[in-house]
Amino acid sequence: MAIFLRESDVEKLLTMPRTIELVERVHREYSTGQAIDVPRERSRLPKAALHILQGAVPSANVLGYKAYTSSREGVRFLVYAFNAERGNLDAVVEANYLGMTRTGAAGGVAAKWLARPEAKVVGVFGSGCAGFASSSDRGSLTSRPMASSSRVSCSTSASSRSCSSANASSSVGST
Repeated sequence: MAIFLRESDVEKLLTMPRTIELVERVHREYSTGQAIDVPRERSRLPKAALHILQGAVPSANVLGYKAYTSSREGVRFLVYAFNAERGNLDAVVEANYLGMTRTGAAGGVAAKWLARPEAKVVGVFGSGCAGFASSSDRGSLTSRPMASSSRVSCSTSASSRSCSSANASSSVGST
């Protein structure tokens, strides 16, 4: 029987270091043809859209998809994870926090491999929602613990204020 994880469960279980480790592993496997990533598909209606991303990681015995809807009322994210051998649904996961953490972890993997060894400041260009800027900082600062600060560049003053309140350790400014 499948388990259902709410956002609050995901926030308790998911750590940035573990997410960075898993994102790096899956990217490595994908680069060698050992994991599958299918481009996003969208079904658009006048008032809402359904977005689906799917993939598989055979070494983890999992395949699944992320489905999310977007409308004027907001965006709702769910991940469906299946056992790759049996095909059984193992879990349904509310995935807003999961997606933000995974996005930050991808930045952390990039910082780990691409930043200069002596770098002390992490930069994020474009904050999106405050959660994404915060997760990007957490990912980069987790993989580069020697970094002493972060800077977020936002295109609007409203984004800048939102980022500042959500991410007090960063220097945030609009451009």
